[in-house]
Amino acid sequence: VKAGCIQFDPLDVTGRNADLVLQARIKNYHPRILDNLLYKDKKLIDGWDKMMSIYPVNNWPHFDRKRSLAYDNLKNSERGKPVFAVTDKVLKFIKKNGPSCSSDIDLGMSTDWYWAPTKMSRAALEGLFHAGKLIIHHKKNNRKYYDLTENRIPAEYLNKQVLPIDSDYHDWYLQRRIGNWGLFRNAPGDGWLEALNGTERNNSFKRLQLEKKIHSVRCAGFKDEFFIRSQDVNYLANFLDSDCDKFINEKTQMKFIAPLDNFIWDRKFIENIFNFSYRWEVYKPESERQFGYYVLPVLYGNEFIARFEPRRDRKTKTLFIKNWWWEKGWSQKKVKKSALENSLKEFCRFLECDSIIINREISENKILKYKF
Repeated sequence: VKAGCIQFDPLDVTGRNADLVLQARIKNYHPRILDNLLYKDKKLIDGWDKMMSIYPVNNWPHFDRKRSLAYDNLKNSERGKPVFAVTDKVLKFIKKNGPSCSSDIDLGMSTDWYWAPTKMSRAALEGLFHAGKLIIHHKKNNRKYYDLTENRIPAEYLNKQVLPIDSDYHDWYLQRRIGNWGLFRNAPGDGWLEALNGTERNNSFKRLQLEKKIHSVRCAGFKDEFFIRSQDVNYLANFLDSDCDKFINEKTQMKFIAPLDNFIWDRKFIENIFNFSYRWEVYKPESERQFGYYVLPVLYGNEFIARFEPRRDRKTKTLFIKNWWWEKGWSQKKVKKSALENSLKEFCRFLECDSIIINREISENKILKYKF
């Protein structure tokens, strides 16, 4: 809830991005916790925010604009028109049969969809989802089952109309995006993806500062001006008064950070603050990768000290550490043994692995196999 949204990505090499975000923050986290919040308790929903995301259900009314645009595009665009023509059939099928996936609905044809040619039923389900007519009821691995929106969204949010004025919507979105990160700057970057354009963003910053809904924060050694929401000012003040020195000196915890974690959305900012350059290379050809396919940053106390490439074998319940790259000035000798071992054990618990094979980069002179 504090983060506002978590970016979703379906790749599951060693946990999906949303689960990796949460395992770095919540002790004894298990993916079923997120599944329950989404599909059992209905406190969270899948939706489009910063790309595909997960956010609180009470945000549903505010995204009506995005859904309306998606509906118009489905109805009127050249690519959407053939799909729109079958949407009534799809809605009637789900109303009669309940939550369904694309393989449940046979429309007997394919279409040229945005990401690739696909079954007409899949395109129709996706189009209706983005238009707000369907909601994801649950998932089985990466297969989505859709239900009618009115069956899943509470009535108090379903018909609530809010933020009809552009400036009100932009101000809400900007405050939300600042809250997604905690402390944000008014500068172009990946952190603003799918949010506001430059003019909208600049105007909102001005309004919100005048209304004292956001506050400027200066960081020693940096030219950029950062902003925090008014409701978070006391939290920051308390942290600076009581916890800051402890945090700066804390070298007992090591965390493995998700590739699309809110914390590292603004890659340029992270590089400036932590002197740590990170690019997710999963969609790059192998020959163009500097590191590896699915690489996670390693945060130790308040510093990024390494990155590593994990792999999970579900059949043998084994976690393989394929590669490990230390940042300049760091080595295994500079890290508390207990911090490294505890973080790896916790990561194994999260992945439901009971053994781990680590290469010599972090086990000194030989491959070690740890059994838990």
